[in-house]
Amino acid sequence: MPIFDLAKARDAVVATFPWIATDLAPSLPIQKNDTGRRALVVQELLCFAGFGTSMDGDFGHATAMAVQKFQKAAGLTSPMGVVDNDTFLALAAPVIETANPVCAATSFPAAVVEIAKRHLAERVRELGGENRGVWVRLYTGGRDGSDWPWCAAFVSFVLSQAARATGRKSPLPYTASCDVLATEAKARNIFVPSVTKEENLTIDMPAIFLNRKSPGDWTHTGFAIGKDKASFSTIEGNTEAHTGSYEGDRVQALQRKYENRDFIRLA
Repeated sequence: MPIFDLAKARDAVVATFPWIATDLAPSLPIQKNDTGRRALVVQELLCFAGFGTSMDGDFGHATAMAVQKFQKAAGLTSPMGVVDNDTFLALAAPVIETANPVCAATSFPAAVVEIAKRHLAERVRELGGENRGVWVRLYTGGRDGSDWPWCAAFVSFVLSQAARATGRKSPLPYTASCDVLATEAKARNIFVPSVTKEENLTIDMPAIFLNRKSPGDWTHTGFAIGKDKASFSTIEGNTEAHTGSYEGDRVQALQRKYENRDFIRLA
């Protein structure tokens, strides 16, 4: 089996999703006394890897020590405390591997499930605050912060990956808005209005679900990947881990009721 080439995979991800180049292809090395976005990305990746440090964009002694601990744990021979190419690729490996739009599935719906499960398995989460971090920027086109809830962007990103992996066009435009997903689905005749818990959902899985706050206003979205008469299973982003409320901090698998939800066909 060929060895996975992280550098080539990173280049492929940046070519496909150019907005992530600032995060995944920074000027190197990154080291003590560096500040700004490059230092912040290192801190985010360290925290994601379990080597916590302040995510303040200031590469000081604490960040250098966290880098050293990561390097030792990873068996790297890079200069200790300095983020060179080998160290950066090792830190960024989870993002690179998850964003790489290659999968075994040949049909678009199957690719959606396979890729969504990849994001779930990586335990994707926010880093550094509400709607912040390298994963959020990957999904939202390079943006993050309190104004960027990312559930719809997660859906769009996975659809985009699945489309590229299977050589077809995504059925919906790339967006960070639940309302845009619903509106565009209606225009394409793939929108399915709500069902009740007493009914089976008469569309194939996987599909996209939408939490409906009121007619014309949707507040959360994700993938429905399985169903029974009373509920359906999901993979969704920007979800609270325990209660399943929107505006959470991670990709999560949940079981949800049908009430107040609409759906979008993928097949």
